Amino acid sequence: MQREARALLRLEGTAGVPALRQDVHENVQGTLAPGSMRILVRSWIPGVPLYATQELPRDFFDHLDRLVETIHAAGVCHNDLHKEQNILLGEDGFPHVLDFQLASVHPHASSVYRSRCREDLRHVQKHRLRYLRHMASAGEASLSTSAELHIRRSWQSRLWKLIVKPLYNVTLRRMLRWSEDEERRPRQGPWPIWTEAIGPRE
Repeated sequence: MQREARALLRLEGTAGVPALRQDVHENVQGTLAPGSMRILVRSWIPGVPLYATQELPRDFFDHLDRLVETIHAAGVCHNDLHKEQNILLGEDGFPHVLDFQLASVHPHASSVYRSRCREDLRHVQKHRLRYLRHMASAGEASLSTSAELHIRRSWQSRLWKLIVKPLYNVTLRRMLRWSEDEERRPRQGPWPIWTEAIGPRE
């Protein structure tokens, strides 16, 4: 909760992310009286998670790239964008990013910050390419030139995948009998259809 609070406070006023309620800022900043309950209240963003969308604007992933870059420019890395449920198609047609529980706030552009930025962008690129690949049958394979980019997995991410993640999965699924049950669009679809681009955010 403290991670999410720090991230959302840093991103205050940023379009495309939830806002913290002003009346709980003192709670999340650690100035509560002893024995008080610590709470975090976020604004509600109406929309549909990426995995459940039936339509997507042609420039959805371009806007998502820009939103993630804006988040990074504020010194925040999301660190959990591989989950489709953390990306929302808002009622306004623009992408929104949710769930900052694993987010990190960086005071300066350290090597850790740059590595985590690359990982965020790599996950966005994976979503883009997956949707482009399955929706290309409508002749939309060239929706964005940024789909041609390739972002290499960082050594920290490779270490996690090869060593840490298997241990993590064993601990959760075998020892604790618990699964994250991440919601994801099935491989066989149904896939959304492309709609007209929404253009720049005003």
